[in-house]
Amino acid sequence: MTGGYHDLITFDPRGTGNALPYSCYKNDAERIAAGVTIQMQSGNASDIMPGRLWGLADLLVESCEANNKDTGSLIGTAFVARDMMRIVDALGEDGLLRYWGLSYGTTLGATVAAMFPDRMDRVILDGVQNPHEYYHGHDIEMFTDTDKTFAGVLSACVEAGPERCALAGSNRTAASLEKDVYSLMEELKQRPIPLSGILIDYHLVRGYILLGLYNPVNYPSIMALLDGLLSKNLTVITEAMAGSASVTASAGNDAQKGIQCGDKGADVSAWADPARNGFDKTILPAMEALNERSRLAGDTSAGLSATCGRWRTQAKERYTGDFNVKTKHPIMLIGSMFDPVTPLVSAKNVSEGFEGSVALQHNGFGHTSPAQISLCTTKAVQAYLVNGTLPEPGTVCEVDVPLFSNITWQDVLL
Repeated sequence: MTGGYHDLITFDPRGTGNALPYSCYKNDAERIAAGVTIQMQSGNASDIMPGRLWGLADLLVESCEANNKDTGSLIGTAFVARDMMRIVDALGEDGLLRYWGLSYGTTLGATVAAMFPDRMDRVILDGVQNPHEYYHGHDIEMFTDTDKTFAGVLSACVEAGPERCALAGSNRTAASLEKDVYSLMEELKQRPIPLSGILIDYHLVRGYILLGLYNPVNYPSIMALLDGLLSKNLTVITEAMAGSASVTASAGNDAQKGIQCGDKGADVSAWADPARNGFDKTILPAMEALNERSRLAGDTSAGLSATCGRWRTQAKERYTGDFNVKTKHPIMLIGSMFDPVTPLVSAKNVSEGFEGSVALQHNGFGHTSPAQISLCTTKAVQAYLVNGTLPEPGTVCEVDVPLFSNITWQDVLL
């Protein structure tokens, strides 16, 4: 996909892998015993959940601080940006960065480009986060296209038919399916289903749907799960759960909190409010704004908003500048039309700041462009990496792998 002229180097950002590993618990047993796994709990699961998440967040933050006293402030994105340039220096070449960053990697890429603009050669940001919200807000923009993506998957399911998508059939329309799914999730708030040692409730199903939307490979099993739940078929539910994405909390989630909450400024924190009413003034409005942005997924970030509001360990170096930058070579950005967590508008917003950059519109589903392959997008990436040629402004690339088909990216590219 990169044109065949590059050796690829990957690395673990600080806090992940073995690079200053960040965990809020000494081991998994302690994590389970604590019972503070708020990352995927839903702020809308009940009327008491926002306040409960606020309280749980304080317990989590205390544990995170206690277990990362020496290194918790050293894993911020600005530090990782400097680490990247040290890798470039260690290569002993021309001192310029060539980089393809996806998801959080786009915030990292935007940060390193803003910090070292004269050392940027070919930089691609794919599945673009809004770095302004990342550093100074509650990431509300990220769910702009989530509901649209889910509706699009349901439409593709109906079009594919019951032979390729289990949820299609019985003359169902995409609109009726969407209505039924949302009604199902409301029902699960009051009537969760205990099955094979798992409690299938509102936030579990919502989490499976959201994580499943990241990659079209997951769509058949997600649709099968919903079909089983709507038809009350326990066998189908069990089989579908076995093939779906996990929503289990892990040390990886801890690192995400440590990095992201440590990067955020005081305008996000509610902890220092002298009147102790930061929850009402800061966190609750953020939760409400998230819910308004996405019916399906807005409340998935309730736990993270509460956690960052409680956070007290800021990164020792935070990038506090803007992203209105002229880089040595213009940046290429890619935004997917149906990305559940990094909407196309974020790519366009970031492109506005980087002089000469171009945002390519990838008309695919899933998180980042490789989720649904397009020869057009692939050729644009290759032209940029090999020759430095940017796509024309306004370029739109269609995909070559339909949803709910047996075609793979290998079939298209090889």
